[in-house]
Amino acid sequence: MEINSTQKKLIRTKVLRQRSSLSSSEIERKGECITATILSLIEECDFKSVLVYSDFRNEVPTSGIIEYCLNHHINVGLPCSFKDHTMKFYCIDSFKDLISGYQGILEPDTEKCKEMSGDDSALMILPGVAFDKSGRRLGYGGGFYDRYLAVRPEIFKLGVAYDLQIEELLPKDDFDVLMDMIITESGILYNKGIDN
Repeated sequence: MEINSTQKKLIRTKVLRQRSSLSSSEIERKGECITATILSLIEECDFKSVLVYSDFRNEVPTSGIIEYCLNHHINVGLPCSFKDHTMKFYCIDSFKDLISGYQGILEPDTEKCKEMSGDDSALMILPGVAFDKSGRRLGYGGGFYDRYLAVRPEIFKLGVAYDLQIEELLPKDDFDVLMDMIITESGILYNKGIDN
């Protein structure tokens, strides 16, 4: 466990440094490629709801995905995280439903937005620090997504990242949740399979 913890810390430091060096034009270009692949997936698989993060600190941009869902009447939910290290998703009707939350990350106004529950017709788009080619995800260390997904195994889990965030093999802990698919600007990197 201690070795995994040290390995994860080193990977986080390395990858976050690389990601922070991306220029805004690189983020835009790479983000457009990733978004196009995701939108094709949403259309092809007819997901009824999409759970997606609000991008922060050079993460893969998600505003195009959110806008698409809003314009195509697909339920779209964004997370709110809480001090007890839990997270809930709330449905938004427009970008105006978002307010500044933890660390300045945009999140739904829980006074106005209804909580969503993930189901078997939901797609969850997950950020991460790093991913590997076997579906493993390395997050920021808070365990928010792993805890949320541990009791919702039916949600289709899509990890999104830049190519520079892909590691050959990540250390794994028992509580880590594997992705069903990983998409980078190069396309679909990992695909466990979609039942549709």
